[in-house]
Amino acid sequence: MVQHLRLSSRFSVTCVGLAFALTSFTMAVTAPAAHATDLVQITTCGQSVNADAILMKNLTCADDGLAITGDGVTVDLDGHVIRSTTGTGRGIVLDGPRGSTATVRGPGNVKGFQTGIDALEYLGFPPQPASPYRHHLIVDGVRLLDNMSGIQVLDSLTDVTASTIRGTNGIGTPGGPSSTASAGVVNLDSSSVKSTGAALQSSLGGEMYVRHSQVSGGTIYQGSNTHVGVADSTLKEVRIYAVDGFIGIERSLMVDTSVSLVVTGGSFNDNVIRSTRGGVAFDDGSGGYATSFEGNRFSGWDNAIQIASSSSRVDITNNRFDHNVTGILTQCSSGAIRSNTLRSNTGDAIVLGCGQWAVGGNRMFSNGGSGINATGLVQVTDEGGNIARGNAEPQCVGVVCLSR
Repeated sequence: MVQHLRLSSRFSVTCVGLAFALTSFTMAVTAPAAHATDLVQITTCGQSVNADAILMKNLTCADDGLAITGDGVTVDLDGHVIRSTTGTGRGIVLDGPRGSTATVRGPGNVKGFQTGIDALEYLGFPPQPASPYRHHLIVDGVRLLDNMSGIQVLDSLTDVTASTIRGTNGIGTPGGPSSTASAGVVNLDSSSVKSTGAALQSSLGGEMYVRHSQVSGGTIYQGSNTHVGVADSTLKEVRIYAVDGFIGIERSLMVDTSVSLVVTGGSFNDNVIRSTRGGVAFDDGSGGYATSFEGNRFSGWDNAIQIASSSSRVDITNNRFDHNVTGILTQCSSGAIRSNTLRSNTGDAIVLGCGQWAVGGNRMFSNGGSGINATGLVQVTDEGGNIARGNAEPQCVGVVCLSR
């Protein structure tokens, strides 16, 4: 029996160590707000606070907006705006001791800065080994608009809920795709990120989890043993580059969103994956983890799943492919293609170029090419139960197909 890699089980291991952080996150967000008279009042640009504080008015700043220098500090934006006049500087800077927690709570806007929230710095050197993260940043109900980068983090735990990030870059590390820095752990929940650059970015063992959120435009970039998990979310016009590590996407809507897997692997379950302009939905050249596709629906792609030369197993099971050019295109790789339905694609439904594949129980109807075209150097284990009807002749090549 084929063992399919599941997002929930794969990621449960990586999340065990975060229980303490998620607990503190819930307490921080749900704790009752203090009265304004009990809080430090923020009234000027560049002000530093080391205790709970409230923004008393809109701020228009030529440089940094404000700095949080203490541990356990909550800044309440109280519906106000911190705005840059120069497009430089940082809206809010986390500059507390290593391992400190800071909360930025809305409603409120941070707008037009080089970086909306900067969590790259910490006081104290050398680093304290007992502190696993530079910071624990909590952003709740905040709008980070038109900044070059919404949130920049380094080796931190970042929880973003009910927030909007719109700008060139969303959440990640400095230095672009070639950066060797880790964002640490990022949890994006019930929020939206819209970007033209890097929507989410991390490497060197970082972890990013997107739940009940919308990501549109830009790229999601992962590298150097990074884990990325997406669940119950919408991805629109996003390019995902997974160059090392593991990526899992489940129960999500992906529109004009493509995934490139290189020396990596993943689990893709129960998604709707649509294109309005063709292209390749999944380009898998992984040589690390195994990759599985189960219960997905693909439509509108040139090649819905394209498997290049891969040393790892690929399992494609119980998916549906409608109105693509080719549903499944494989080269020199191995795995199983079972119980898929491919209907009304304009080319061959399944093309097996080379490698070793177990094929069984697939259904191919009314495709413009053959139902299954297994030619060349491919070694096929025909498990039977393949049905092909209404496709171009021959209905199947290299695999026995029944008409009913």
